[in-house]
Amino acid sequence: MAENLFVRLPDSDDIEYLQWLLLDEASGVVRARGEGIPDELAGFVQDTHWTGTTIVLVPSEQVLLTSANVPSKKARQIVQALPFVIEEQLAVNVERMHLAMGDRTELGEIRVAAVESEIIARWLELLDDTGLSPGIMVPDVLCVPGGRIPGGRIPGGSDEVNILLDGQRALCRIGLSEGFAVDRDQLSIFLGLLDDAEGAASGDESDKSENKRGFRVYSDQTDAQQVLYAQWQAELAGALQHEPLDYQPFETLCREYHSKYAINLLQGEFKPQIADSSSRANWGSVAALVLVGFLLHVSSLVGQGIFLNTQAEQYKEQAQQLYKKVFPNDRNVRDLRRRWQSHLNSSGNSKVSNDFLSMFSAAASELKNSRLQLDNVNFNQKRGDLILQLRAPSSDQLVAYSQKITAAGLRSEIGTINQEADSVKGSIRIRGFRVPGS
Repeated sequence: MAENLFVRLPDSDDIEYLQWLLLDEASGVVRARGEGIPDELAGFVQDTHWTGTTIVLVPSEQVLLTSANVPSKKARQIVQALPFVIEEQLAVNVERMHLAMGDRTELGEIRVAAVESEIIARWLELLDDTGLSPGIMVPDVLCVPGGRIPGGRIPGGSDEVNILLDGQRALCRIGLSEGFAVDRDQLSIFLGLLDDAEGAASGDESDKSENKRGFRVYSDQTDAQQVLYAQWQAELAGALQHEPLDYQPFETLCREYHSKYAINLLQGEFKPQIADSSSRANWGSVAALVLVGFLLHVSSLVGQGIFLNTQAEQYKEQAQQLYKKVFPNDRNVRDLRRRWQSHLNSSGNSKVSNDFLSMFSAAASELKNSRLQLDNVNFNQKRGDLILQLRAPSSDQLVAYSQKITAAGLRSEIGTINQEADSVKGSIRIRGFRVPGS
């Protein structure tokens, strides 16, 4: 199962501590959690392996969430036009801003998240020092829970405000992909402004009650927050609903993250080369398998080469021994093939040599697929006899072999047979080929 690592950056420029949580996306089980200075997170990253994505929640105080009307459907033209469309909404020069795009709203506008390029670069530098290469970076307000529907939670309608109280912060999510973060003590002012803006937008006084904006607060059930909730509910004329949190605020944000409704800030120049730890794990596994396969292949070739070289040396030694037995008076055996050819081409012994090779070739061919072992070969040039010293499991096999070479046209006879512990040893004399009619 994939496990996602969530890391939360604080809302202060003076980064004193971070929060992290390793969550199984299928079962909802929290495998690990912690908080501390960046060095502590670096230790956790070094000692832990996970197979999912690294998702970083950044403070929404540093991010402007808005939408822009860009009629074009071509991505390149949208990217070129977007800075000019939202320039008036920015407090700083648009050239200093990094713009990330989401999908389109119900009205066809492009959802946009804007953050200073210097700030996002500083965030990535901090994460890189801890050993992390995040695949997703999202403003924490876009993880605030929304209305309940069958199958889970999703953000509420476009006119609904969902508020998560997190210490002194209040994360206010408006619809799918807009929102802001304010100090908790100033929340009532913003709620009043939002309520007034909705009433003014409705136009007709008689329709204001029907079009009144809905507010929902998610918080712990502490006495202090109960008092604040009662105060806000009175100010909003009962339009505020309260839902207690089942988990701590940070864990709630992690569990409510949904890629479909989030805007990933890591786009354009900040697009990650390696999206998440699962990519590192998968490519690492592939590289390891390729390396193991290569080493096995090389080992197999080396082993095969050693085996063939050993076999060649054995055959060479056997050939030399056979040559010495056939030509015992010849001491020059440095070039065995040339010496064999010399004997074959010699005029005086041409007939005898050819008879030997013919007889030995025919006799050796019958040894294939038999259980006989050839111990010695002796050739008498004067008599033209070829004597084979053989070892067999039983005398019957020696007799059968003699019959085979006789059937092949050779004149053969069995010599002495000696019985040993688990085999018999005997000799077969071959006197050349039979003459037709003899």
